[in-house]
Amino acid sequence: MALGFGQTHLRAIATAAAKTAPKTAQTVAKPSAKVAKEIKSEAQPIKTVKAAEPEPKTKRSLSAVNLFIKENAARLKQEFGPLSIVVQGNVAWKKLNERDRQPYIEKAEMLKAVAKEQQLQLASKRPRSAYQAFLKDTVQSLKVADPTRPKHDIWVEAMQKWQKSKEVQK
Repeated sequence: MALGFGQTHLRAIATAAAKTAPKTAQTVAKPSAKVAKEIKSEAQPIKTVKAAEPEPKTKRSLSAVNLFIKENAARLKQEFGPLSIVVQGNVAWKKLNERDRQPYIEKAEMLKAVAKEQQLQLASKRPRSAYQAFLKDTVQSLKVADPTRPKHDIWVEAMQKWQKSKEVQK
């Protein structure tokens, strides 16, 4: 059975009770100025780590239709308004004969080839160091010589051979 107390009335009672309640051990006191200074001096500064910069990506090359629209955008905007440039550009593209489309198609293929070349250049890895090349060759030859040998032993022997070859060079 409800007593008729509203939420605001109950909240007011709880607030008043909290104000008049005696301070308990759970209440945390502020540290003195001296203690606060010691805490600050002992605190380690937080090191921030910069996120690795993302690798640059090549933009996708424009298609022949997009090249046509881009070249004729000013004319299309005057004729049809700014909102329908792409729609009207596609309609105008479909009305073009193959001979009129050919320059745009050739330019689009050239741009696509250039973009693919740039993408390959970005994806190319840096060349292996002398150590990496030596390990690759040595590990492969050791695997062929004894395929049942554990990987760990093969790598240890390869690294020992590298160290011996360095000592010989000195």
